[in-house]
Amino acid sequence: MIAVFEESGFTGLRIDDLAARLPDATPVFEVSVSVGVAGQLKGYMFLQASLEVATSVAREISRLMGIELDRPNEFGQMHRAALAELANQVSGRAMMYLSEMGIDADITPPTVLTGTQVSMAVADGLQFHDTALHGDAGDLNLVVGLLPG
Repeated sequence: MIAVFEESGFTGLRIDDLAARLPDATPVFEVSVSVGVAGQLKGYMFLQASLEVATSVAREISRLMGIELDRPNEFGQMHRAALAELANQVSGRAMMYLSEMGIDADITPPTVLTGTQVSMAVADGLQFHDTALHGDAGDLNLVVGLLPG
């Protein structure tokens, strides 16, 4: 997965496992990108960041794709599209790995949520893995939760 992030401009990547993080230590993220998983596995993947980091990562992704942003420092529609594409690439690559292991699963289109008061409810019994990704552009949080379908 590191390769997908680095190919998308999120360089200098360092990973920390946050599965044991205490609930009261949960940071607040202003941007979350959600991708659903369906098939033999069901669940979701969330890619989360502060507004500043989301803007920076989206700006770099756009630069690498040769897209010039009208307002590069203001989180707008093109920034949302770039982050949605990053989440799509990461989750799509994960589905390819699962397919190689004989697991049939697919992803839903990404949804970008913004705001500090966004809360998400997940299915009962859903096991999730919370990972912090530290890179040159800042910190992202990757949350993956899956159940047998």
